[in-house]
Amino acid sequence: MIHGGDYCEDCGGNGEFGYDDSFLPESGGGNGSDAEKIDPDKIDSPCNRAQALSQDNGFVARVKEVYSKTFSSTNSLEQGFIKTSSGEIIYPGRQASGSILFKNEQLAGKEIIEWYHSHPTGSMITSPTDLKALAIRYQQGYIQSEDFTYGVVSEFGCLTLMISSPSDFDVFATKMRNNELEDSWTDYVPFDDSGGVEKRIGQLLKFLQKNNSGLSLMYSSTIEGGNPIWKAKELDLNADMIDMNCNQ
Repeated sequence: MIHGGDYCEDCGGNGEFGYDDSFLPESGGGNGSDAEKIDPDKIDSPCNRAQALSQDNGFVARVKEVYSKTFSSTNSLEQGFIKTSSGEIIYPGRQASGSILFKNEQLAGKEIIEWYHSHPTGSMITSPTDLKALAIRYQQGYIQSEDFTYGVVSEFGCLTLMISSPSDFDVFATKMRNNELEDSWTDYVPFDDSGGVEKRIGQLLKFLQKNNSGLSLMYSSTIEGGNPIWKAKELDLNADMIDMNCNQ
C-alpha cells in the first residue's frame, strides 16, 4: 500500500474501502490548479509503453531494487521511489510496516514521472488508497507528463498503470477522492485472493473499465532474475484478462 491504510487484506476485513488518512498525500502543495495537464494527443499506446518500460534499463533496475529491498530476509518496511522530470530519485520520507509517505516538501515544485511502491505482504494490485493517493497528486498538479507511470511491486511481479485519457481520469480521480466508488470496488474487487494473479488483476481491470477510469494497465510477472517484460492487458468478451493484441 502507499500512503498507508491500503486496501488492507489483513486489517480492513471483507474488502473494506478503508484507509488511514494520515498516510495520504498532504493537502495543498502541487504545481498549479486542478486543471488537466497531460496532452492527450501525445499519449503513447499501452503496447508501446509496455515495450518502452521493458527496454528501459534504469527503470528496470529501480523496480528490481524495490523488489530486493522488500523481500530481503531482514525487511519489514514497505519500499518505493518517485522519479521526477529532472531525473531525481526520491525515496519515502516516512516508512512503516505496510505503508509509506512522500511528504509535500520532498515534491514541492517537482513533476512526477515514475511512482512505484511495494506490497510486502499484500495484493499484487493497487488498492483504493493507492488510487486515491494517485488521484490527489494528479489533481494537485504533480503529474503532468504523458510518460507518467504508477505501479505496485509484489512477490507476484510489477503492475503498472498509465493515464491513457486525462479527461476521463480527472473525473475518476474526483470520484475516488470523494469515496464515491466504494460499492463499485466491493462489487468488482471482492475480498477474495482465490483464483490466482490473473483473476485478481482481471478484477481490477473490470473496476477500472466499468468506472471509465482513463487508466490502462500493464504487468510483468517476472522481477527477480532474468529480464522483466511488461505486457499491456485488457478484458476479452467474457471479461477475462488477456494480453492486448499489440501486433495490429
